[in-house]
Amino acid sequence: MPNRAFLHARADDQFWAARKLVSLRTDLLRAAVSAGDFGDPVSEAFLVKTLAERRDAIARAYLTAVNPIADPVLSRDGLLTFQNAAVDADVARAPESYVATWFAFENHTGKTTLVGETSSRSTTVAVPANLPNAAGTYVKVQLRGSGAPNAAWEKPVDAYFRMIGGEWRLIGFDRLPNA
Repeated sequence: MPNRAFLHARADDQFWAARKLVSLRTDLLRAAVSAGDFGDPVSEAFLVKTLAERRDAIARAYLTAVNPIADPVLSRDGLLTFQNAAVDADVARAPESYVATWFAFENHTGKTTLVGETSSRSTTVAVPANLPNAAGTYVKVQLRGSGAPNAAWEKPVDAYFRMIGGEWRLIGFDRLPNA
């Protein structure tokens, strides 16, 4: 039966839903099926296997369809860390490297000024030495995979941080910035 929410879902909506679904580990599925009290261990095992396979198929389809970078954290000591939801769910291999393009960001106007670019083979990327960090400062960082298994990973996500109380706080994240 067609569902309007599914028909009009954007790729980032599907990504979000797939991340939620992946958090349902097989032991949790097994517990939920067991709570149904089917009374037939063979049927219960079949249902758990089917639900897990469906979860994994959804993860393969939707965690890889867009840039899977998620949960960025910018530390005061000059490191940006993040997750790669597709790699973490074991449905894709990591890109050759991750590239971070850094900007000073004017929140009132949206104007950006390029600060620099850094890269890493891991999900921890160094901050440029000249990144502004005064109280109240806003920065934007565009993150993308380079040499990624999927061309969609080359399209950057935008993370916005503000320096508040001596700490960088994530204040915005756009998975599809031009959508």
